[in-house]
Amino acid sequence: MPGAFACAFNVARELLKDIEDMEGDRACGVRTFPLVHGTAATLALTSAIFAIIIAGSFVPWLLDLYSARYS
Repeated sequence: MPGAFACAFNVARELLKDIEDMEGDRACGVRTFPLVHGTAATLALTSAIFAIIIAGSFVPWLLDLYSARYS
């Protein structure tokens, strides 16, 4: 479970970084998600990923997968 959270967090973070790098990516001819789908779609996807991470953080506790120290 922690690995899945870390992976999702890093994907969302990289999407945000791709927005910052759009000018350089465009100059180099790199096709990134923000260049193909736009900034608004990238921000929406990033927000959805973070929302899933936040909601999912309660799953291990609800399913009693971790001890009381998890909470």
